[in-house]
Amino acid sequence: MLDYDFIKTALIRHNYFPYQRKDAEELPPVFSTEELTDDLIEAILGLPYERKSSGYDSISYRATRFNNISRPITIPHPKPYLDLVDIVAKNWDKFNSIEKNPKSIIRPRKHDDGRIIVMDYETTAEKIETRLHNSFGTKYVVHSDIKNFYPSIYSHSIPWALIGIEEAKKKRNPNFWFNQIDKKVRRTNRCETNGIPIGPATSNIIAEIILSKIDEKLRSKYKRHIRYVDDYTSFHETKESAENFIIDLENYLAEYKLIISINKTELVEQPTSLSPNWLSDLSLRMPKGKGINQSYALRFLDYANDIRDQYPDGSVIKYAAKSIASRLDANAEATFIDYLLNISVKYPIILPFIETILSQRPIWMNQERKNKIKVLLHEHIKYNRHDIVCWLLFFVIKYKIRLDKDLKRAVVNMNDCLSSYMLFLKYPDFDYLTERINEIVESEDEYKWDNNWLLIYEAFRNDFIENPYKDGVFEIMKEANVKFHTDEY
Repeated sequence: MLDYDFIKTALIRHNYFPYQRKDAEELPPVFSTEELTDDLIEAILGLPYERKSSGYDSISYRATRFNNISRPITIPHPKPYLDLVDIVAKNWDKFNSIEKNPKSIIRPRKHDDGRIIVMDYETTAEKIETRLHNSFGTKYVVHSDIKNFYPSIYSHSIPWALIGIEEAKKKRNPNFWFNQIDKKVRRTNRCETNGIPIGPATSNIIAEIILSKIDEKLRSKYKRHIRYVDDYTSFHETKESAENFIIDLENYLAEYKLIISINKTELVEQPTSLSPNWLSDLSLRMPKGKGINQSYALRFLDYANDIRDQYPDGSVIKYAAKSIASRLDANAEATFIDYLLNISVKYPIILPFIETILSQRPIWMNQERKNKIKVLLHEHIKYNRHDIVCWLLFFVIKYKIRLDKDLKRAVVNMNDCLSSYMLFLKYPDFDYLTERINEIVESEDEYKWDNNWLLIYEAFRNDFIENPYKDGVFEIMKEANVKFHTDEY
């Protein structure tokens, strides 16, 4: 069983900001919460809660997926988030069965890097083994997920899952531990009952608390189903059983005010492919061995680019690039980087992988490529791609790329807290940005402050502004010189 100290440390220092993917590419490696030490956490927890009726809002950040459609991610203000972590960690023994739920692929556990949640630690081989084990002897497979899952979670359903629906409806005293979890979840989200933040691992834990109860009901009737967060796959010997699974899943979700996604629910006759078609297609075309020359490398990437539109649900280009990157000959490597930079205009999620390569050979970031970074920055600002702009600003900071005034103003005009934060790290004296920070602070709109709390704190830490908050959190962090970025940047 996980203990209080690990849970608290993992949720605050390693899984507070949205670093949940295995490669932690949701944000560039500028951001960090590792300076939130135990003493600081205890000091913040000891502060009285000032906003009892309104709660706090969060930083909103948009993460781009492989199909260039973005999804919202949120970073809660430290006060409500630390309060939530504390109540979850203190009561872990009451719902620690989620650690061992055999139907859930993503479960809380100790990871080597200190995280409690990592979203894709199952390898391709493990996925195939799981599929083969569950599908033997079955004729039908069901795929389904929950519509708009995290924004649809009803906070009062958390106590329902923790102690039972009928029991929770009887025990409404707000001091009960299960109602405290409900309350502190709401405080991260304007005290609203609908929706929980997407990003911090506390939300994954809340999701597991609720969905593990649905798993228990499904397990009593169906022996072969698995769940990856809110995505369900089940295997059946008869079509009737498969159809009943869909009906039961829909009914069990409804008990917690959740809805099945009709558009993503399908019943398929077995056998089906163990791997996506695009993966099989690329594997047949992939150059073999080491020392892949420029011609073979570009031909393979061209092919991946050509078939990309046929498979809109697959990360085709990224997989193709990763599969050959370590096997190129010396003459192909620089051209490989330029190819990836070129396609990142339309396929921007390749940028974190480009940094992986450049970090090994920083000398390749010549003036021509620096100019390309500025062109890409202008392009993705136009589409308001927060995460991509942050990654490009990471290149700007790391490789000392100079931005003109118009491009800096364009970053500020995105009204994205994290992009502005990164710009502030490089250009703290940029008047247009400091004016915008002052406008936010002087608005006296507490929720607007919360939407920009990271930027406000950094400006306060550097004595550019007075702290608008009265809760004492920023003063405690400033006194300890807490930074939310690594010293390197």
